[in-house]
Amino acid sequence: MHFVDYFPHRELGIIYYQKRDLETAKKELEISLEHFPSAKARFYLDRVRKAMIETEGKTPTRPSLTLDFETDEIWTRDDPVVISGIAKDENYISKIAIKEMIQTGASKKPDVFNSLFSEGSQKQVPFKKLLPLSQGRHEIEISTRNLLGNSTQKTVILQVDREGPIITIEDIQKKTESDITISGSVYDGAGLSELSISGQPVAVRGSEFFFTKTIRTDKNDVQLSATDRLGNQTVDSCRLAVDGWRLTVDGYRLTVDGCRVPVIRAPLLAFNNQRTTVTDIMNNWQLVPPNRQPSTANCQPSTVNRQPSTANCQPSTVNCQPP
Repeated sequence: MHFVDYFPHRELGIIYYQKRDLETAKKELEISLEHFPSAKARFYLDRVRKAMIETEGKTPTRPSLTLDFETDEIWTRDDPVVISGIAKDENYISKIAIKEMIQTGASKKPDVFNSLFSEGSQKQVPFKKLLPLSQGRHEIEISTRNLLGNSTQKTVILQVDREGPIITIEDIQKKTESDITISGSVYDGAGLSELSISGQPVAVRGSEFFFTKTIRTDKNDVQLSATDRLGNQTVDSCRLAVDGWRLTVDGYRLTVDGCRVPVIRAPLLAFNNQRTTVTDIMNNWQLVPPNRQPSTANCQPSTVNRQPSTANCQPSTVNCQPP
């Protein structure tokens, strides 16, 4: 004995649809879906619903689309980023799709993540999608369509930021044995939240903030910590002086009382908005102690593989004397 799947209400619904008895067809197909959902029953029920809407002759409408975002531009550090909302239409929602608009030359090309909803139409459809977005700006288009083919689109800009603020050091001076003045700026497109220098808080606001701070410390290092409003943090330290030499920053170079030495490049700190650091710079460059006269050996690189330019590290007219 052999058994085959049989859907009497579904098959009756299809027959009534073909005979244009739409009310009876709708009833039979809905009964079939209550007993056992099938793609074929959903497909023909959507056809019946569309035919009934067209027969009624109502004014065509467009779906309403509501996103769970307060603004059209969102800054986030989430991974993945969640897109959610709800689509509504009395003429039944048949499809919801999410696309990322990719700039290609003068035009934008859609990159479809996937269709979120396609199994049978409904008057109200909540949706939620997790997007694996990389660092940077993403233009996301969400669209919905009803059974009559009318659609609604919304675009949201997602600024994905998972990096801490850029700290730019403009000038560092050790005025006395314990007093240090440091000047610079902090920048983060998401907005700044906190800044501290050697544990001392500095009030910040906006996306870019310029500061000059005098601190008292018995250490030769300044600890800098900056946090943006998303919670991303940058932490690093700067060595201030060796044997009494005063250090200042000028563009990409570190000035040690008239002798310029190249800056070691590494993440977290920045010079002219280029991420760099001056941490441990004195471990890589030999300086003449304050009690010795400068010579042609001043500011020469150590045995590490770093070559200064011909203009760098020459004694100035003040002979590189300490303050």
